[in-house]
Amino acid sequence: HNITPPEYFVGVHNELVKLCFRGRRELAAYIERSDLALGDSEYNRQELEALGFRRTDVLPVVPDFSHLDGSQGQLQLASDLDDGWVNVMFVGRVIPNKKFETVIRAFHVYRTRHNPRARLLLVGSYSGFERYLSMLQGLIATLGTPDVHFLGHVSNEDLAALYDVADLFLCASAHEGFCVPIIEAFYKGVPVLAYASTAVPTTMDGGGVLYDTTDPFEIARLMEAVL
Repeated sequence: HNITPPEYFVGVHNELVKLCFRGRRELAAYIERSDLALGDSEYNRQELEALGFRRTDVLPVVPDFSHLDGSQGQLQLASDLDDGWVNVMFVGRVIPNKKFETVIRAFHVYRTRHNPRARLLLVGSYSGFERYLSMLQGLIATLGTPDVHFLGHVSNEDLAALYDVADLFLCASAHEGFCVPIIEAFYKGVPVLAYASTAVPTTMDGGGVLYDTTDPFEIARLMEAVL
């Protein structure tokens, strides 16, 4: 089990609202049929338990990092980024539960109040979520924040190159069933600052820094302290 709550997609992707609603509703049909119900994290296991599954457990996510061990990618931007500026990065599909708007607002405050020589790298596919992407670009225009880059889907080689030049991995996601990119950042030696929601604290497991606020000024102060 790792089905995102449908409310995160209301007004952004109506088909996913329906699919996630149906998927979560269909879980109930398996309560009396299942000998064992598995979540991919303790958070998701607790959801199954709350639904009434009698026997639950966690099937741990064990990432394979071989995709990050290849040669440097062809992304010209990655080589250009190794220039002494601070590179703040988040990796994840550009969908509303990831709260890209919180990342952007915190970056805006950090760049304005702490370090103007900083850029934000947002790595992940936005296919199917062009409406949400447009909302985020409107926010950036309203704030007047330069140096925010939506890089879209990238190859494994380019992803490894971007992790190599990243100075901070900033996660503000409101719902994560596990969040593999946090573990990727750990593997690549990038400091992680993440919102303490859903499965994230368990995935962090004492690594990195957790925060429990959505105040961009407070997050920016934490960014400065970590950096």
